[in-house]
Amino acid sequence: EGVLGGPDQSEGSDSDESGDSPLSSSFLMSGDSPAPLSVVLLVVGTYGDVLPFTAIGQRLAKDGHRVRLASHPEYRELVMSKGLEFYPLGGDPRKLSAVLVKTGGWLVPNAFSPEDMEWLDMSFQSVG
Repeated sequence: EGVLGGPDQSEGSDSDESGDSPLSSSFLMSGDSPAPLSVVLLVVGTYGDVLPFTAIGQRLAKDGHRVRLASHPEYRELVMSKGLEFYPLGGDPRKLSAVLVKTGGWLVPNAFSPEDMEWLDMSFQSVG
């Protein structure tokens, strides 16, 4: 009940009646794995923000997925020591963390000085 593709979906839905959909309860219970994915985990912030995502990345990699963690350059060694690919982001994580604390975790445009906007723009540009 409540599982996509499960018995509670109404008639005429897009569910796969054969039960072979990757989201159907019979598929999930079969132990079959979906095709490997390329996953990017984008993490900004402090060491304490990045570390939990390395464990998530390791689990995904163990399940056969390609995992790249995108974060600030100072976390390259941490990420790579966990066996994950690394992609560097621009910007200073300490500045971003200070602004997020000030705004309660929101990227509120009027909370940024022109200097803040410059490094924030650099951070966003680094991800393409």
